[in-house]
Amino acid sequence: PKVTNGEAIVSGSTMQLKQGLAIVEGSGEERVVVTLPVLPDLGYDGVAALVADDKKSPIEGAEPKATVIRSYLVRMIEQPGETLFEFRNKVQISATNLDATCEQMDVIARDKSKSASTGQLDERLQVERIEANEAVMIEQSGRVATARKAVILPVEGRLILEGDAVVTDAQGGRVSGHRLFLNQGERRAVIDGGAGRAKITLPEFQL
Repeated sequence: PKVTNGEAIVSGSTMQLKQGLAIVEGSGEERVVVTLPVLPDLGYDGVAALVADDKKSPIEGAEPKATVIRSYLVRMIEQPGETLFEFRNKVQISATNLDATCEQMDVIARDKSKSASTGQLDERLQVERIEANEAVMIEQSGRVATARKAVILPVEGRLILEGDAVVTDAQGGRVSGHRLFLNQGERRAVIDGGAGRAKITLPEFQL
């Protein structure tokens, strides 16, 4: 079975359809597959970031690709103006310069408004918020991040890690803290140590 909601495509082993709600389950090795619109590249250009004085440079971005999320249980809840996707049990997301795994993930996709020129309903969706929980691991070109919780804000170009958050850079740097903020195009992380202390490990200098 397969159901389509605007640009979202949902397929799985079994499906229950109710008013404003679809419950989709996988079976055996077959997980539910949800395809959503392309996300922007929330990573950074590693070479440009290394040479930039302010650690921030314009980035060309990775090759765009569809956002595909897999899990064993998905609830798709249609609400006025938006759709909520609840993913449970071995969640895996693959998107533009982003691969991540966790146990629970909620995705909010907003329905775009009517076209100003035609007045007709635009059926495209825009992913506004992704919230991942439990054993979160995120891989991007140039870095790997782990935390108990992660919030991805594609429109704002920001990734927020919470709870034993750790970011390891490909060049050998490592930063950890209660809460870390990663901004699009920036190699650096903004640290909130919380009750504990933030920790930064820098790569060895070559003399």
